Amino acid sequence: MNNNPLQIIWWTIFTILLVAGYSIKPRILEDIQLITAFGYDYIDEMYVKGTAVTPISSNEETAPPKNSYFSAKGHTSKNIRQIIQSESPKTLMIGRADVVLYNKELAEHGIGYYIKTLSRDPEIGRNIYLAVVDGSVEKMLKKNYTVSETPSRYLSDLFNSNMNLNLPKTNLHSFLNTYKEEGQDPIMPLLDNYQNKIRIKGVALFKKDKYAGSVSEEDSFLFKTVYENFENGLQEIKLKDGSFLTIENLNSKVKYQMTEGDFSKAEVQISMKGRVADAGRVTFTDPNALHAVEKDFSGVSSKKLNKMMKKFQKLHVDPLGLGEKMRSKTRNFDFKEWKEKYPKMDITVKMDVELSQSGIVD
Repeated sequence: MNNNPLQIIWWTIFTILLVAGYSIKPRILEDIQLITAFGYDYIDEMYVKGTAVTPISSNEETAPPKNSYFSAKGHTSKNIRQIIQSESPKTLMIGRADVVLYNKELAEHGIGYYIKTLSRDPEIGRNIYLAVVDGSVEKMLKKNYTVSETPSRYLSDLFNSNMNLNLPKTNLHSFLNTYKEEGQDPIMPLLDNYQNKIRIKGVALFKKDKYAGSVSEEDSFLFKTVYENFENGLQEIKLKDGSFLTIENLNSKVKYQMTEGDFSKAEVQISMKGRVADAGRVTFTDPNALHAVEKDFSGVSSKKLNKMMKKFQKLHVDPLGLGEKMRSKTRNFDFKEWKEKYPKMDITVKMDVELSQSGIVD
């Protein structure tokens, strides 16, 4: 027998490709229908309603795709998809879904089961967007929006653009990481319908898998500064004299100061470099005017952030992961003790802002 190494390698590769070829299920594009968005509405303790959006290509090359919708109620996610499939002339595939939505009432009852089912589906990518809807998911997905061809594309672009600005970055992967950790609670964007458009209403806060409250859209920029380091984003502030101006964030960094084993206090320091993007009616003829704005912005923002932290403690939610940060530096860390003391901790947030004069027009 010829034991030529090249032949052995060739036959090994051939065998692997042959076995792999038999294990791959071929998909013919004309025989499948891609689900691009999916969502759930709470009905009662026994049933939820699922809604799927699938685009249908037009015969005309220049015409945009039309949307097809499937809705069904069932006990489980798989049961709903089975019922929906029974109404579709083609095989439904969820692997191209961009977003999955959960209505607020369902989120209040807990979405852990739906998240776990989603994470176990090999067709689903970890970068898929998740969001809570204040209202009906079915109505949101079935509306026609003039600003985009399909609801899924609208939602995907909405999240992508806003997460580069004032909205914290989150998707299935980040939700799963914080959901599984005992020292941090997950977040999602909070949506609603407003004047025939989809609007980001704020940030949904979770206690494990249950919706516990929210941060308003107005305060989402400040929440992002304490949640992660980032660039870009705009924040309007009201000065002491009653005038308004808008600050653009050029670079924002957050640091947490916590002492090992000390559950009584924590300090959060935010350093932000920015510029005045819109001075409104404010003039900067006085050299000290910019410093006064820096002081005003820092003071107002620090006050709002401290109020926000009190809200988190009252809701018993820890979206910033202070528990995980304390665990990482404390030996024999006891989560039970942490959870008891967290609501009473003295958590101080301070923002220092340095503004440049670029962009200011006198």
